[in-house]
Amino acid sequence: MLYFIKKVALGLSKDRAALVCAIFITVVVLAAIVIPVVSHYDYYSHDADSKFLPPFTGGHWFGTDEFGRDLFVRVWHGVRISFAIGVLVAFIQMLIGTLYGGVAGIFGGLVDEVMMRFADVMYSVPNLVVVVLITLLMGNNELSVIFALSLTDWTTAARVVRGQTLVLKEMEFVQAAKVLGAKRPQIMLKHILPNCSGPILVNLMINIPSAIFAESTLSFLGIGIKPPAASLGTLVNEGFKYVNINYYSWVIFIPLLFIALIMISLNILGDALQKVLDSKS
Repeated sequence: MLYFIKKVALGLSKDRAALVCAIFITVVVLAAIVIPVVSHYDYYSHDADSKFLPPFTGGHWFGTDEFGRDLFVRVWHGVRISFAIGVLVAFIQMLIGTLYGGVAGIFGGLVDEVMMRFADVMYSVPNLVVVVLITLLMGNNELSVIFALSLTDWTTAARVVRGQTLVLKEMEFVQAAKVLGAKRPQIMLKHILPNCSGPILVNLMINIPSAIFAESTLSFLGIGIKPPAASLGTLVNEGFKYVNINYYSWVIFIPLLFIALIMISLNILGDALQKVLDSKS
């Protein structure tokens, strides 16, 4: 495990773009945790005398919105919610996909065939349809968004782990474990999954920006996080309703800028991690 961490750290340190993105993401995450706590503004209080103040006016670094709420705090609060949902959704997708693909690969035969055909059916169903139905049934809140997104994109991880399992279970060290009497769950946990850690980690890193963007899209469409709670998608939705490019452009431009920078940074990190962990490169 220590060797694995050192390999990843050394590989990323040699890639300047990935290193800059890693520092940026770290700063953003820390700021999202700290700023809403220490600021004397909050994300929900209205101020009728401070509507649509431009940035750096009256102590509001990012200006204010249509209700006079401080956008600096709301943006960082939105980053916190979007990141928390993105990481949690990606982790749950990875967990479901790893277990599902591992079971399909280790058993093989009819079990593998049935499980992967079900995965194909899930993959063919449009994610937006499933997410909309779940959020309509459960309501617009963090739990419903996490639950809905977690049930949609796990099939990619399942296919990756299943493919790795089919290859690894024919290896000599796995065959030796079978001869010594190891059961399938023991082989899966002790021999196969540790050797799938690279592809699993890469898939996790790729799924995080996808989950953040999916949550932002849902919130922008009005079926995600319910106001006054703020995610990045909620802020874009609110800014879109009131924005005038000549007067109130900051209301929508700032959250869009954060979404763009976070997406770019996470995707660059994911690509760099894939190169580090790819034994063929």
